Amino acid sequence: FFTRKLAFLKDSHAVVCCPGGFGTHDEGFETLTLIQTGKAQLMPVVCLAPEGNPFWENWDHYVRETLLRQGMISPADLSLYKVTHSAKEAAEEICHFYRRYHSYRFVDDKLVVRLTSPLTEEELAHLNDQFLDLVESGRFEACESPHGERFDSSLESMPALTFHLKQGRYGRLREMIDWLNDCELDCPDVAPEHGEGGRLPVERDNYKAS
Repeated sequence: FFTRKLAFLKDSHAVVCCPGGFGTHDEGFETLTLIQTGKAQLMPVVCLAPEGNPFWENWDHYVRETLLRQGMISPADLSLYKVTHSAKEAAEEICHFYRRYHSYRFVDDKLVVRLTSPLTEEELAHLNDQFLDLVESGRFEACESPHGERFDSSLESMPALTFHLKQGRYGRLREMIDWLNDCELDCPDVAPEHGEGGRLPVERDNYKAS
């Protein structure tokens, strides 16, 4: 089962869960757990059911009324998944996630978030005002992707956002990415790296930036 779930996530850019039994819940919760704890890259997780089938609404009610109410997850963790009855809306959720956000890497002790368009001064100011709770120390800074990209040298020229990520705040990080994607801009179509969505910690570039 571990090998199956590893292969399931490793080369994924998104996960869509449809109604199912224990196996569906096992893989769905495993995906959310790996994303929530930073052991896999953030990616869209969509819970899709036919119109009129309350399968995922009932599940979402359990998550909110039991897990959230008892303090087992944070309110921001609810941003890690989306419940819908529309395949079109599910596709839009996935595509919108990569509208401006591309991927991220840990370089030294900082998180480098790659973007498809540079941040404006106003956007950077907004991040430092509204999302500073994500930062362990210092502030958000605009930069370019660091030299020495292991998987694709073409990514070195991409605009990026860098900061010291506070441990365990991946739900809140997803909210920040959603805000970046919602900004008004004309983004080029830059596909994510192969397999970037589910990269595990051992595959991160924890190298010293040159």
